[in-house]
Amino acid sequence: MMPRTTTQSHAVIAALLAFPATGLAADNFAFTVTPAASTVSYDVTASAPFSGTMQGDTTATPATRTKTGSFSIFPPFVNCGTFGPTQNDPLNISGAISGGGSGDNIRPTGSFTLSIDTVAFTATVRDLSLNLLGGATASVDAGLSNFRYPSFCAVNPSCAVPFLVPISLTLGTLDITAITGQQSGGPASGTLTAAVGGGFDFSIPATIAVSTTASFNDAPFPIDPQPLPIVFTGRIVIVGNTATATSNLNLRGTQPHPRAHAQLHPFRGGYDLVAQRRRHAIALSV
Repeated sequence: MMPRTTTQSHAVIAALLAFPATGLAADNFAFTVTPAASTVSYDVTASAPFSGTMQGDTTATPATRTKTGSFSIFPPFVNCGTFGPTQNDPLNISGAISGGGSGDNIRPTGSFTLSIDTVAFTATVRDLSLNLLGGATASVDAGLSNFRYPSFCAVNPSCAVPFLVPISLTLGTLDITAITGQQSGGPASGTLTAAVGGGFDFSIPATIAVSTTASFNDAPFPIDPQPLPIVFTGRIVIVGNTATATSNLNLRGTQPHPRAHAQLHPFRGGYDLVAQRRRHAIALSV
């Protein structure tokens, strides 16, 4: 099963002031996003199934070790037998890494050039470049759900842990500090329609390369760039040699990563998760 992260967001790029682009024909305008009049909101839910091992940490002082046991309901106890002098069993674990978060009033930045032909009713966008988060950070709280492990015993500390029912654990926070989109494949063309009340509505299919910068519990969390199809829609109003525009931008895509093995050290300052790359997919809507 492929884990999946889904982000539902809405970007309103508004009050854009443009001037005729240098070296281009009339009705070509170079736009700059006005952050104060533009907003991005997001609502993230994520779930990524995983499996791996949990084991004592023999590098700790004192060293901790684990041993698989069996649980008896009546009378209730965990039977692990006797530890070998260096025994440290890996314990099979499984569950799902899940998370969620939301935010709004984020101010994007960026620029693009929009060309319109009011006779042929066509529109073309080129050099579209956006930072959807501006300087803001989108945060997602993450945790383990449906966490399963075998009954086991440990030394340092000496304890016996029965497995009764799946449990939930808090992991930390995934912080996304940048989501940038750069138009690829050259200029893209679409339709232009006269709008009621003045101006023109444009709708332009295009492709952008989305790059995301993120960290998990302050450690870098690599996410590969992904090409995404978009439909760049909005309205342009021309006054003399200048123009303003509003636009709604929607993106959606899927990104694979190598699947991970997870190793959990349960007795070194709490639960220490070591992630060794996980295959997952990201569905992004902006």
